[in-house]
Amino acid sequence: MMVICGPTPQHGPRTIGVDDVGYSTTTFDASAGQRHRIVLSVKNGDFFRVYVDGTNYLDGVGQPVDGRFSLYPDRFHLFADNNWQDAWIRCGTVAAWNRALTGEEIGSLGG
Repeated sequence: MMVICGPTPQHGPRTIGVDDVGYSTTTFDASAGQRHRIVLSVKNGDFFRVYVDGTNYLDGVGQPVDGRFSLYPDRFHLFADNNWQDAWIRCGTVAAWNRALTGEEIGSLGG
């Protein structure tokens, strides 16, 4: 999945992650005027990776094939959160592939 994000109301450095997969140790600038290409590359049972502008920010813990991060064949929830753990974002474009992208493919998307 690819998400292109614009400025957020919460300015300054941000980390990426969620409790189940872990959090990035590297931050990215979420200040007003900054746009980022955020790509999630997930292969359940193997890996959960998050890239910001082509750079791997999180190589998270892989999740079960039929677990919380599995996709239903007819729907999926985007930006869903049950406890306000997520920060606000502005999203301009979303794209989804039916497979996990490689780091090289994500790098070729640009930043």
